[in-house]
Amino acid sequence: MKFRKLMKRVQGYFDQNQRQRRKQRKDIKHCLKKLRKKQKHLEEKLLLSKHPDEQQELKDKIALLKQQRQKLLTVLSNDAT
Repeated sequence: MKFRKLMKRVQGYFDQNQRQRRKQRKDIKHCLKKLRKKQKHLEEKLLLSKHPDEQQELKDKIALLKQQRQKLLTVLSNDAT
C-alpha cells in the first residue's frame, strides 16, 4: 500500500465525521436492499391479486416504496461527492 493511501486510511480512523458518514452510507445501503426486497414482494403479490381494491392498494404501496428508494439514492449519491 502506498504512503498516501495508508495515511488517508489512518486519518479516516481518527476522523469521527468520516466514520459517521461511512456508517450512514452502510445503513442507507442496507435500507435500500430491504426496500427493494419489499417492493419485489409487493409486485409479485400484485400479479397474483384479483381484487381491484387490493390491486390499487398494492400499487400505492409500490409507488411509495419507489419514491423512498429514489430519495435514499439521491442522499447516497450526494454524500459520495
